[in-house]
Amino acid sequence: MSEDQNSLASNALKGLVRSNANALETHLQSIVKDYAVNGTKTKLHGHFIFVDQNGHEHMERLIEAMRNRVTDYAIPRKTLKEAQLKDIETGTSENVTFLHEEAKKLFTDLEKSGEGGELLLFMLAENFLKLPQLLCKMSFKTESRDHFKGSDGVYADIDDNGNLMLYWGESKVYDDIQSSIRECLNSLAPFILEPESSISARENDLFLLSQNVNLDDPKILGSLKNYLNKHNPQNRKIKYCGIALACFDHSSYAADGRNLESVSKKISSEIEDWANRVSGRLTEEKLDQKDIHFFCIAIPSSNEFRSIFKRLMGLERV
Repeated sequence: MSEDQNSLASNALKGLVRSNANALETHLQSIVKDYAVNGTKTKLHGHFIFVDQNGHEHMERLIEAMRNRVTDYAIPRKTLKEAQLKDIETGTSENVTFLHEEAKKLFTDLEKSGEGGELLLFMLAENFLKLPQLLCKMSFKTESRDHFKGSDGVYADIDDNGNLMLYWGESKVYDDIQSSIRECLNSLAPFILEPESSISARENDLFLLSQNVNLDDPKILGSLKNYLNKHNPQNRKIKYCGIALACFDHSSYAADGRNLESVSKKISSEIEDWANRVSGRLTEEKLDQKDIHFFCIAIPSSNEFRSIFKRLMGLERV
């Protein structure tokens, strides 16, 4: 493809992004964006849970915003579009409401589930990075209490050279920052680094992508399927990249008299430390020269995050 065609293809993909930036930015405070992690090709994005004028943190509000996107995340575009058209015909919202309830049922009620982090990663990819979700993996689950094997999501862009940049997603919600970063990159590494073979970690995701790309635009769908066809020359123009999300507990939320300024000041002072931790682990995993977006999010409590997510999603065991 020519440079103009590459740009058009990239813009077409970005046009598929379903995004309401305010849904996140109201409750998730950004402190750094596109921070260059020394010695690597990774860009760090730092955030924390917003603290309002009354000293109240907005973690539950953030998770409410996440719950409102479960249909977009878990239901294939074609299925959702059909439901929307039926609702227009009938003047109701029953078909989309039904899908929303069905989407919630796909999530597990297991104690240490990481599915809340996966949903948040989806919103960050589409809202902040403008990268559309290509594979709607939740719809392949046959049992809600199972975790779907593979990456936490697959997103895409086309670069100036006409390469399809596939972004494999991995998220971890832990109580400490080092464990969250370590486990996140350890899980991400095989999807980016393993050689092409029938037993590589990404092979199942690539097969599902080739058969079930989560797009409803026939022109873009046809172009992407050329990239994903192992016997098409376009297949040689796939570049593997990553989106990592590490959420971890932060002590500033427990401080007496906390407010937005005090929490922001404390967390901002740690950005270089966050970047150094990420850099060290990237080198350890041999990911330092790979294109990765790394989100670090300081939260009041990882256990509380999971508990609120389960409650708002109706997943608490009776």
